[in-house]
Amino acid sequence: MHDNRVLLEARIERVIRERIKPAVYRRTAPLTIASWTVDDEPVPFDAAIGQNFEPFAVGSAWGKPWGTVWFHLTGGVPAEWDEDGTRAEVVVDLGFSATLPGFQAEGTAYTGDGVIIKAIEPLNSYIPAGDAGDLVDIYLEAAANPNIAGIFTFGVTELGDKATAGDASTYVLRQLELGQLDVTVWELLQDTWTLSG
Repeated sequence: MHDNRVLLEARIERVIRERIKPAVYRRTAPLTIASWTVDDEPVPFDAAIGQNFEPFAVGSAWGKPWGTVWFHLTGGVPAEWDEDGTRAEVVVDLGFSATLPGFQAEGTAYTGDGVIIKAIEPLNSYIPAGDAGDLVDIYLEAAANPNIAGIFTFGVTELGDKATAGDASTYVLRQLELGQLDVTVWELLQDTWTLSG
């Protein structure tokens, strides 16, 4: 018998990429985004929320190497998202590289009154948003950690020290919006990841 494993695995990967992943979120809705850039070291929540936040748009660059930017997200979960088998989430892409689980941008999400909700990283990039009709008031402390490992050659890099890393923005905010997660499709995605691994 012929070994068609490579062809079959490529077809499975295509179905996941083109059919399953795009169906994980039934719908999306925008949030209002504002940001405040920390001058130097990270600051506690109570100090951050009192700052002057400026409007910020998806697609904009943010975060000098080793810098911190606070994002304030406001809006509301659409009332029509009250459907069985779904949940509302804030979908986050700080400019992640899908090739690494870490060694890059990361964040901590807070409620409007300063309670930590959860961490944000490339393989854990959502924030619970509540139920249909709920208001969203979330702060996201985002750290622009540069990838100093490169491709793990451990060569010389200027990014390892704030004094030599420069001031150019490290990341581009790719996504920060509400998403209506289809739980069944999400579970299917986890099954395909497990079975193909």
